Amino acid sequence: MNNRTIKDKLINYYDDLKPTSNYIKDVSAIVSKAKFHLAKEVLEHNGTKKLAVIFDYDDTIASHYPRFKEDNFANDAKVVDQRLRRTDTPMISPVQYLYQASTQLNVETYVISYRRSFSSNSNNDMRSYIIKSLKLNGIEFNQENIFVPIGDQTNLDSAMYKNMIRKTIAAKGYKIILTIGDQPSDLEGEHTGKTFLLPNKLYGPHSLFGNKAHVNGVNSKTSKNCLKHNYQTS
Repeated sequence: MNNRTIKDKLINYYDDLKPTSNYIKDVSAIVSKAKFHLAKEVLEHNGTKKLAVIFDYDDTIASHYPRFKEDNFANDAKVVDQRLRRTDTPMISPVQYLYQASTQLNVETYVISYRRSFSSNSNNDMRSYIIKSLKLNGIEFNQENIFVPIGDQTNLDSAMYKNMIRKTIAAKGYKIILTIGDQPSDLEGEHTGKTFLLPNKLYGPHSLFGNKAHVNGVNSKTSKNCLKHNYQTS
């Protein structure tokens, strides 16, 4: 499949994130299952346990598709770095509603992102762009619950890093009831609860461009164990 055909397929699939797009329909189907599981867990525990939900950020809560389209689907390091520093990234509406439903049910929400800077040795500023974007979109959150790799953590692959952060959350006494992300590596490891894998045809192992296309440091090789997991898809 040539690049022009791939780009046409992506444009047709994402359709500018309209509610009628196949992409949003696919996401909505998965989120509907996640909402059902969320409500079931809350009802089952009825305030007897501290519950938590884990969200990935890039192309889980917020979509980079409009920026990909603006950039003619370029995905080199310089373009990716500029993309990650934008704070006008639109929210993915069904996932935003899941996030809000979790907070309304007094479930602690955490965002664990593996985004990394391609232009700086420090990764501290990557977290600030997520925070600014959430604020601009009117989403309530606890800043202490937003994680990106810093320091030596950037030497870990995505699955290892996210597993480590989930362990620290579980050690605080939280039962993680579900984890949602767009890459299999978001969902690997311990303390995930039920896992929900969102579609991503832009980069990662399910990219229409092939496994070489990835962003935020998420490489398909970190997802080699994905077939061992029963991920919830559409």
